[in-house]
Amino acid sequence: MLPPPAPPLPPPHLLQLPVSNNEAEKHTLSSCLNVPATGPPNSVSLSLLVYNGWPFANHWEYFISSPTSLEVGVVMQAAGNVREGFWLEIKRGWNIGLPGQKPDKVILLGWVAEALVEPLETVFRVGKDPVIEQEARCELEKTLLKVPAPEKTLRNAADDQMDRRARITQRNCQTWVVETSELLVMEGILEPQVVDFLVANKQY
Repeated sequence: MLPPPAPPLPPPHLLQLPVSNNEAEKHTLSSCLNVPATGPPNSVSLSLLVYNGWPFANHWEYFISSPTSLEVGVVMQAAGNVREGFWLEIKRGWNIGLPGQKPDKVILLGWVAEALVEPLETVFRVGKDPVIEQEARCELEKTLLKVPAPEKTLRNAADDQMDRRARITQRNCQTWVVETSELLVMEGILEPQVVDFLVANKQY
């Protein structure tokens, strides 16, 4: 006796493998800022670095590229997490082309006058060992550090003295980038469309 015929295959669109979260994430942040690839004389690029944070929100940080090396520059970020809180730090002489330091995305936000990041040798440390510190050494860094680092916003059982009915506004590295970008727009350093772009792409 012959076995029963096999059931028909499902429609082709149902045969497609689901896209993994990591792969899907690569397509969720796309730039529509139309920032010129080349800046005016005596300017440096200010970019957003995006690191895949799955299953949590991606990590965002600023990167100022050195005038002499596109992949070496200054990283400014709110490091930490929502459970323990964040702190602000500045990485100098940081090479984003090295393994373990290469971001998933680099999005050009705008061009900044070199006068805001002087003295260049001290700020960028090109050709020197990288350093991580909390001290601002140029006007742009001083502006960014005006926005405090996010405090912890993820509660745990030890937080029994807190009113659990109170609404918590969660702040993280992305929130800090959005808030600092608003300040940079107010100072005339970035265009208002940058804030709109960051708000539209922020993960909540």
